[in-house]
Amino acid sequence: KLAYEYLIAAYGADKIDDFAQAEPIAQKLISMEPNEPSNYWSLGTLYEGQGRYDEAEATFNKAVEVRPRDPQGYMVLAGYHNRQGNFDKTMEAWGNRAKVEPNNPEAHHMIAYYLYERAFKDYRLPAATKKADLARAVEAEDAALALHPDYVEALTIKNIILRLQANAERDPKKQKTLFEEADRLRNRAMALQKAQAAAGK
Repeated sequence: KLAYEYLIAAYGADKIDDFAQAEPIAQKLISMEPNEPSNYWSLGTLYEGQGRYDEAEATFNKAVEVRPRDPQGYMVLAGYHNRQGNFDKTMEAWGNRAKVEPNNPEAHHMIAYYLYERAFKDYRLPAATKKADLARAVEAEDAALALHPDYVEALTIKNIILRLQANAERDPKKQKTLFEEADRLRNRAMALQKAQAAAGK
């Protein structure tokens, strides 16, 4: 098995870049261990590198199918769809990842992060879609913080999301409330970072 894995790496795009040699080796690995997701990831990556996107997606999906409780499969699938620019499928994969590990705050945080990033960076996004993305992002960060109240990354991103919401808010009272909550989260994140830095000295 290790020899086959070495050969796939050797014939892969980063080395010899000989797909014709690498593909049958990857398929042989799958036949040896049909329930091992990483074998499908190897083959899916080869297909993606050749621009054979339908086969790549099917192979990454197969990795999830053989081990549906493995969060890594959904993470790999989300990464693939993100590289393809398919936001809906990316979010579906992140959502499925959170379903298989609902008690992992990072799983919820990743949902929030991708929603926030699209709302922040995609200037073509309709205002209503941006508003909905930010609302969903807040819900996801709330889920993360309910599991881990001192999760600095979740505090930081939620702080930024609330500021984006505040900037789009026309009601002065609601805007003030959002900014105050954002300030509280920012200050908490900074205090935690300072404490962690001091503990690490």
